[in-house]
Amino acid sequence: MIQNMTETEVNAAVKNLFNEQYLSNQNIVLSESTREDIICYMLNRLSPRYVSSQRGVNYYLTERNEQNAQSKVDVLQLFFEAVSVFSRRTGGKDSSQRVNVQSRYYYCFPRYYGCVLDADTLEKKKDVEVTVYLNDEILTSKLSPFSNPYLIHENTQGLYSFLADPVPAYDETQEKEFIFKILISEKTSGKQTSIYEKISILPRTELHPVQATQSTVKLKDAFI
Repeated sequence: MIQNMTETEVNAAVKNLFNEQYLSNQNIVLSESTREDIICYMLNRLSPRYVSSQRGVNYYLTERNEQNAQSKVDVLQLFFEAVSVFSRRTGGKDSSQRVNVQSRYYYCFPRYYGCVLDADTLEKKKDVEVTVYLNDEILTSKLSPFSNPYLIHENTQGLYSFLADPVPAYDETQEKEFIFKILISEKTSGKQTSIYEKISILPRTELHPVQATQSTVKLKDAFI
């Protein structure tokens, strides 16, 4: 049986996002009648991936896991883009109920990624744990769920990445400073090192602030 894995992934993502508290927090209400339009919009902008066996499914899932963070951001961006498009087309209404959109201001973060290297050999490290903090609190993210702490293994080639949710701002003129702390721990030796990233952000108004995550910032290399 031929199966389009992209369609399977998009259907699952849309189902989860319709049930996600994040949407209600943005005062966005969508009826079930809009679901198929959004799914079609997304599928027309993503490449299909066809499989015909369980082996093909397993290969696809393995490949997607290796690209997990970026692929989730791509799907999320398309979802909120579709919501915005269909909201505009219907003038804020769909076939059964009103789409209520209230503009707010957000501090929006780029996606960060970095690399952990051996301090002696300069080779990319494996079997080290990366924990990310934002303003001294461990970072969690609804936009791009990731394990935190995150274990770097051989297949990730010393790399890690993370994306923080936009933070609501209630004064569009107030610049705010945020500090990320990336704690790297080597399990075998117990060694630890930390790097810090300071960023000052002005609020921006975004109907769907996930769109601001299109920018990517490389952190300085960490040595342990």
